[in-house]
Amino acid sequence: MRVVSLVPSATELLCAIGGEHLLVGQGHECDGDAIRALNPDVILTHDGCDVGCVPLDTVRAIAATMNPPPRILSLNPTSLWDVFDDLLRVGHIVDRDAAACAAMTTLRDRAWTALDRVTPFIDGPKVLFLGGIDPPRAGGQWIPELITLAGGTASLSSAGTPSRVVAADEIVASAPTGIIIAPCGFSVESTRAALSTLTDQPWWSELPAVRASGGILSAADPSDGPTHRSISESPVVLIDGQKYFHRPSPRLVDCLEWLVEWCSPRPR
Repeated sequence: MRVVSLVPSATELLCAIGGEHLLVGQGHECDGDAIRALNPDVILTHDGCDVGCVPLDTVRAIAATMNPPPRILSLNPTSLWDVFDDLLRVGHIVDRDAAACAAMTTLRDRAWTALDRVTPFIDGPKVLFLGGIDPPRAGGQWIPELITLAGGTASLSSAGTPSRVVAADEIVASAPTGIIIAPCGFSVESTRAALSTLTDQPWWSELPAVRASGGILSAADPSDGPTHRSISESPVVLIDGQKYFHRPSPRLVDCLEWLVEWCSPRPR
């Protein structure tokens, strides 16, 4: 079987079930001739984002010119649980159902193990997730869900809804006690280089999380395992937006585990 993946999250789902040897092409930008030359049996794509990816209608049009036409699996998750389902869907279309079920079970068990550490009897932090900084954009889709699962309250966004541009007065009124800055497509280094568009604003220093941070913006990598740094120690955190939170793949379980540690109260 020959598989072309047009979205990084689908590539990671395929690799998570041991199907990397099936991959003959990958990338979020490609032309029709290249896809035809690869002669895939399956094309993995998605229709949940209009930025930086091949439109689903274009993929279908290209596939229709091929003989035989490849099967198309389009993914559009809006929650962590949708990602688990997508893992099974990818496994089914490439005839690796057993491997997909095993991988999904492992990820689900990790998620529930993390959630067992969440304390439901206290109010969690109010978390502002900035998936963009110029202009400020509150993260949507599965991101508010992850924050809520980890014991926090997502400021200015709701689970299952798209990310949205937020005004300065909205941010100030939300009074976040924790801020995660992870612009989609930005590394930590490129985020730091662009931070002045936020930190130079007069309202930025009014935010409770910024006051508590003393102006220190820490960086974190969710794949490093338990961070042992709580929100009280690092109330404003920079995370690589190219790798984490914006990619609906097994990486979301890494993000959930990190969030649980970050949101958890620590004794003073």
